[in-house]
Amino acid sequence: MVSILKHQDAIDDCTNLLKVRLDKFAKTNEEVDLGLWLELFAHDVIGHILFGQSFGFLEKGTHVDSFIESVHNAAPLLAFITAAPTYMRSIIMLAAMCVPSNLKQFKGVQATVVEAKRQTQLRLQRSAEADDESQDILSQLLRKVGQKDSEAWFTHKEVTLESWAGIMAGADSVAVNLRAVLYYLIRTPNAMSKATQELQAQHHLLSTPVSFAESTKHLPYISACIKEASRLFPSTGFNMSRIAPAQGITLSGVYIPAGYHVGINPQIVQYDKKLFGEDALEFRPERWLESEARRFEMERGMLLFGVGKRTCIGKNVSFL
Repeated sequence: MVSILKHQDAIDDCTNLLKVRLDKFAKTNEEVDLGLWLELFAHDVIGHILFGQSFGFLEKGTHVDSFIESVHNAAPLLAFITAAPTYMRSIIMLAAMCVPSNLKQFKGVQATVVEAKRQTQLRLQRSAEADDESQDILSQLLRKVGQKDSEAWFTHKEVTLESWAGIMAGADSVAVNLRAVLYYLIRTPNAMSKATQELQAQHHLLSTPVSFAESTKHLPYISACIKEASRLFPSTGFNMSRIAPAQGITLSGVYIPAGYHVGINPQIVQYDKKLFGEDALEFRPERWLESEARRFEMERGMLLFGVGKRTCIGKNVSFL
């Protein structure tokens, strides 16, 4: 989280610009697609964190003719392939190529690859223009390129791959999380009322925009709402599998031989009534405030960003 907090000012800039845009809609009493604007916001934030500058989507107010459309087009095919067994993926790709209606999806995949290469090259050029010590992710990775004496060195190709992963998954997961929070608050008036009252009561302790440290310290109910929405609508909808070790492993009394992929959909665990209570299917933020012991136990069942050493690096970005 410490490295992500270095980008607080850039994220605040995006937040302020989003507020300006939404205030304009409010003053003119114009209908607004909140989902779209949250997506534009998420992409601009990821642009700052990943590449050192926003993509300018909030300024333009649209993602038409941008790589976001390519991400949307590519997502169905990539999601299907990701869910398939490893040995079937090449076969699925070849079969999909034979279906004319899939051409748009393949073009979408190619377009995101082109954008990743372009953004990596642009960042490399900006870094070369001066003694650049920028803290965005790509700058840090590019400084590691070719440093084989380093414990964590990268090739240019690997940096481009990280760039592609950020474009494909980084902003989308953040946008899903933001939308989920608003969705559940809007459809649960009691929770919305409590969140609003907390914000008003603590207003004198908060800056504008509210910092991450302030939110965790002074806004426990709103933090619980964010956690609860993430539980009910995880931004990752597929199994993040692990490979059984050489000696195999026994899980819940079942022996898994070496080399087998083992995974579970986050939503299965996060809806578990034994862990989250009989009302696990309901949006009830209060469950996160009952006790530290219960909160800690429930935290262990939150799999939307994975767990352990392979936890998604975008987790802190999403919650920030």
